[in-house]
Amino acid sequence: MSSQAGALARSIGGGYPLAMLDLAQVRTLLLAERSRDVAVITEAVDAVLATSPEESPIDIEMVFRDAGSPVYLIGKPKLTIVIGMPAWRSALDRLGMSPEQNRQALADEPT
Repeated sequence: MSSQAGALARSIGGGYPLAMLDLAQVRTLLLAERSRDVAVITEAVDAVLATSPEESPIDIEMVFRDAGSPVYLIGKPKLTIVIGMPAWRSALDRLGMSPEQNRQALADEPT
């Protein structure tokens, strides 16, 4: 991770290493997040996963969590993006998943 990415990690997440995402990928995700448009965010997430096959959706979820974003990823039955914690909790409840199970599903998601 570059020193710029490390500095960004410390400034927005208290030091959580932003996986292997480079600064340009983090910027792409956070700019898409600002749109509050699920289609735009989905396009950015898909682009990051396509260009970095070693990354998993949990890495992207952690970028959003570290930034205090209202964007949440749901790992099953397919990768889904929702905006807002109430929508996230409602979707998890409908799927019968806990937040911990969702994190595991995001970590296991094939890219």
